[in-house]
Amino acid sequence: DIGRGNLTISCGDFGSRDDNCLISGGQAHFRVSAESGEVRFEGLKFAASTFTSIIAAGDATSTAWFRDCEWTSNGGETVLTIYNEGANYDMLEESDLSSLPTLENPSMSVVLESCEVTANGPAHSTILNVGGRLDIRETLIQNNGPSLFGAVAAIGEAVVDFTDTCFADNDSEHPGVVYLGKDAMLATDKDSFGAQNSVSNSTCDAIFRAEDEDCFDDGCGSCKDFDSSACGLQSYVAAPTITPSLIPSIAPSLDASHTPSPPPPNGTDDNKFFEPIFIVGLVLSVLLFCCAVVAFYYYRTKVVNDDQAGRINAKRGGQSNGTNSSDADEFDLEGGDEETRPLEEIVGVENFRDEVPPQE
Repeated sequence: DIGRGNLTISCGDFGSRDDNCLISGGQAHFRVSAESGEVRFEGLKFAASTFTSIIAAGDATSTAWFRDCEWTSNGGETVLTIYNEGANYDMLEESDLSSLPTLENPSMSVVLESCEVTANGPAHSTILNVGGRLDIRETLIQNNGPSLFGAVAAIGEAVVDFTDTCFADNDSEHPGVVYLGKDAMLATDKDSFGAQNSVSNSTCDAIFRAEDEDCFDDGCGSCKDFDSSACGLQSYVAAPTITPSLIPSIAPSLDASHTPSPPPPNGTDDNKFFEPIFIVGLVLSVLLFCCAVVAFYYYRTKVVNDDQAGRINAKRGGQSNGTNSSDADEFDLEGGDEETRPLEEIVGVENFRDEVPPQE
């Protein structure tokens, strides 16, 4: 509990997040109730609070200034709550934001400069401003929720200023990622940006202004777009989106006569089981075909060679008996009951050549 002003709480010598000063756990990390002064937080990281990380409980004479700070993985109701508790109310003891007493005096001011508020899961809203002033500059508020009132909820005579602030991927139930109550005011909206924010009960995913006291749907308020079409913060990384051209123009229909059969037990897939068998069979078939082609070619070559050899032997036999070529053609090439052998083998190569006279 910080009860006096003109105080600076800094991480390291230069107040930088790079020095990794982490404050984690507990219902809340700090309650600022100082009057007539300014409390500065520089380079701090806040995580894992179970109710709210920061309670800005002072009056309008006080200011809490956060520079280069980071909030992540906080749960509970909010990440930051601006509400003048006064002398007779203890927010941590009550732990119920739905029944806050009516303000007797305006709440304090809070400034967020060059901060990041990302990946928190508060149930009510990421930042709740009840009757105070919230000034957000060059800050990324991304991937928070789901919450009832989204990233920022301004209630009562609250004032909000946005400068170079980016709201992305936040999840809200009630209209608007930024919810402005009937008496709240958006004093500054310069270069604010919003993208891919989700609102479950509304078509307004930007800044919603309620026109009635209890207005939680589109019919009793108006929607305002963010000021800029691009985020100028280097820390902002857009979530991936589905390319519209890849979305089918006609939704697939289910024909009862072609209802797919249930999957096989134990999560097996018959197609995946038979695929390798089919591939192995195909490869073996190709190998067998190649072997058949080679065998056929070998057989044909052997038959031709044997036929030519037989004709040559028959011709030589015809010459040794003084027959002409026509008589050689009538030589028994197919063979009969006796084995046919070349004449050289029967007579003998040397005797055969010596005994055969040269023909004129």
